[in-house]
Amino acid sequence: WAGGFQRPAFLSPQDTLFTKMATVYYQNIKSIYGDYKFFGGDPFHEGGNSAGLDVALAAKTIQQQMQSAFSGSTWVLQAWGGNPSNALLNGVDKAHTLVIDLFGENQNNWEKTDAYNGTPWIWCSVNNFGDKPGMYGKLQRIVEEPRRAFKTPQGKLMRGVGIIPEGVLNNPLLYNISLISAWNTKSTDSLLRDYMLYRYGKNNAHLLKALQLLKQTVYVSHVEYQEGSTESIFAARPAKEIKSVSSWGTRKLFYDNKQLEEALKSFAKVGQQLKGNEAFKYDISDIARQVVANRGQMTYDSTMKYFNRKDLKAYQFYKNKFFKLMRLQEELMASNKNFLLGRWLEKAKSFGETPYEKELSEINARMQITIWGPDEHDYAHKEWAGLIKDLYLPRWKKFFEQLDREITGIPARKIDFFAMDLVWVKQRNSYATLPKGNFLELINKVIASK
Repeated sequence: WAGGFQRPAFLSPQDTLFTKMATVYYQNIKSIYGDYKFFGGDPFHEGGNSAGLDVALAAKTIQQQMQSAFSGSTWVLQAWGGNPSNALLNGVDKAHTLVIDLFGENQNNWEKTDAYNGTPWIWCSVNNFGDKPGMYGKLQRIVEEPRRAFKTPQGKLMRGVGIIPEGVLNNPLLYNISLISAWNTKSTDSLLRDYMLYRYGKNNAHLLKALQLLKQTVYVSHVEYQEGSTESIFAARPAKEIKSVSSWGTRKLFYDNKQLEEALKSFAKVGQQLKGNEAFKYDISDIARQVVANRGQMTYDSTMKYFNRKDLKAYQFYKNKFFKLMRLQEELMASNKNFLLGRWLEKAKSFGETPYEKELSEINARMQITIWGPDEHDYAHKEWAGLIKDLYLPRWKKFFEQLDREITGIPARKIDFFAMDLVWVKQRNSYATLPKGNFLELINKVIASK
């Protein structure tokens, strides 16, 4: 299964034990949570083995047990990677089934499958995987595509619009407009103007220009397939050739970073007026973070170019610039409470009641944003103050120490980055939970730097 994890066992609905297990399961659901009408659960989401199984009969049996325990309930299925199959859909009672069309920002599977063989469905977009920090979303498409879908023959079975990100602590503009657009027919530009007013409480030309520039850059509706945001090179396990930070990510930029820098400058022009507005503080800090991360991408590429050419002077220049950008990113993130590692770890520890539970929660919280799983790492990476300083920077220092040797003819040593990550995961040092520094001064520092 994804990430090297082993899929859980699957009890065949054709097994005589299935009805007994289902009865006990639903009895406990009802006793703990009460009467519910919607149930998720995909037997073959992202794989699974259906060999020897009558899939249509299995689906029918699963739903029958669900209906027996919760009459009139709806089985909610995720449309992702070929799931749900035609065989499964052929076995369900479509009047009590709802398909979540997950990947609307990139695909129109609802159309290709003829509304999933005539099943009620919801148009949705994922946009974010692992709650990664990157600014991203095909805004124009997300506004217009559901409206187009609703007017098609398949739209007769369309039951709404939704968002299905793996994390929502990112891209507030995208999620807000995605959902608001479902209730009106306004253009994207009009929705941006409305957003400016209720987000910042001001009708301001600089803010409007900045939002328009965001639409043309991080939220551009390009036609290429893109699975989540452009990933930050700072969070990558260092290597000579990096195509992505996580297994399914991308480093590719689909816009000109200079345009995003102009958006940052426009936001900065109202900095003094809105410095007490928490929404503004988050947004301008996030744009600045993205600008610095993008500069990091380009600086890494230049560093490796001159390393491969064995141009020691140029290599050293860009290497030093890369480290300067990483330290700037750490300083910038430390100035905003929303980008502090300490808040994440303290929240995790608060879930535990005993010292053991608190420690286990912290281990899991550290592992989630680093090691992740057996064959996957940095899937849920973050650009947070503390994480950059204590893990990402040491990784890159180790890497460049070996390149320094190699470029001068000394054999490089292999680095065990997993071991480095594991050492950090096992640490119990505390991190700041309160911001420090003047965020506007740091924004201006980002604008002034090149």
